Amino acid sequence: MATTGPTNQSIHSGDYGGPLPLPITDVWETSRAANALPEIGPNDPRYPLLEPELTPERRLDAATWRAGAEESAHSGGYDSAEAYVDATAALYEPPDEPPSPKNEDDVLRTVGGDLIRAAAPLIGLDLADFIAAGSSRVEWMLEGGIVHGALCQWLGSWESFKTMAMLQLGACSATGRPWLGMAVEDAPFLYVSNEKSPETIRDRLRRIMPPGVLRDRVVIVHRRGVRFDRRWDEVIRRAEDMGGPFVGLDTLSSLAPAGWNENRSEHMSVALDAIRQLTSTGATAALAHHPSKMSGGGVGRGHGSLDGEVDGTLEFDRPEREGLKLTLGIRPKDGEHRRLGLIWNPDTFVLEVDPAGVVPTPALIALALRDLYDPKTGPVTATRLRAEFPAYGERAFRDRLDAAVAAKAIRREGSGSGTAYTTLEGGGE
Repeated sequence: MATTGPTNQSIHSGDYGGPLPLPITDVWETSRAANALPEIGPNDPRYPLLEPELTPERRLDAATWRAGAEESAHSGGYDSAEAYVDATAALYEPPDEPPSPKNEDDVLRTVGGDLIRAAAPLIGLDLADFIAAGSSRVEWMLEGGIVHGALCQWLGSWESFKTMAMLQLGACSATGRPWLGMAVEDAPFLYVSNEKSPETIRDRLRRIMPPGVLRDRVVIVHRRGVRFDRRWDEVIRRAEDMGGPFVGLDTLSSLAPAGWNENRSEHMSVALDAIRQLTSTGATAALAHHPSKMSGGGVGRGHGSLDGEVDGTLEFDRPEREGLKLTLGIRPKDGEHRRLGLIWNPDTFVLEVDPAGVVPTPALIALALRDLYDPKTGPVTATRLRAEFPAYGERAFRDRLDAAVAAKAIRREGSGSGTAYTTLEGGGE
């Protein structure tokens, strides 16, 4: 009688008790000895040979296992349990591996079927090769705001619409539409977060995501036990499978390991290393975080290595908690800095460009000073500052400057026609 034994596909699909946890090795020699088998649990590589109805919770002694193997052998047309085991083992024989190099300075090459040793290539690329390996110009995920394949930090205090904006940009990316008048790269969207409740995130997605988004263009990893030090490899695999997605990481603190201290360099390096693994897949990452209270804006809270890592910042400033208006500061490291006045639509949950323009809050005036300050020319005049906020007249803007001085966000120097302004540090940094 012809034998119809197990196959790789049947065993891995669960037809013979579930997938193998590890490749088969020397355990088959042990399995041939009658009554020499120990108790068998679900992590034992022989476990898939058992009948499907045997649950993983059961522990089986040698006699029970042998009875199951014998019945499987009979139903498969084998002469004995040992023959069944041998046939199954052949499916999982590990491939022969070449001998390891004697040291890390040697590599193995195959020439004419023979392994020979050769010097390992030196690390690094020649300047011309390095430049030729990339595009001739900067590729943007968000036109003039977020560099493709880089890390961008999304700074904003509590309830400043960071998540709303992240989901909205993700929707535009997944559907190839512009965001706030800026071109957006056509790419899938992967949202990774432990923030807020699942119902809150679902409600926001229902409102923000346009109808007809293709399956697998938007993937949500929300409260799945993912952290930078736990199950992060699953996030990497998902990003690789999606093929260079836009990834929203919401927020730094929610994805950080237990006991994490954002002010310590060794702790921040854990997060940055995990994000580098992500961007190395071709993904573009946006990391939601809170701004430093000491910097006057534009700098993320915690250790300075984060600001050294990012290629740009999007900062959200909501001057009034009950209001619907906010300002978006777009600050790529190697690009033009801009500010947009936005207004939030509570019905659609969508951010739109505010026709009234940017509201010059004390924090934004301080940021404008940081951008305009030049050590050669010194303090910045009110006229130069007002040019950053064209929607405001001269008198209204001077009232805003007075408010910024009173809030100790900026400092006034001189008087009369010689009045000018600097940051509290006396300069632009």
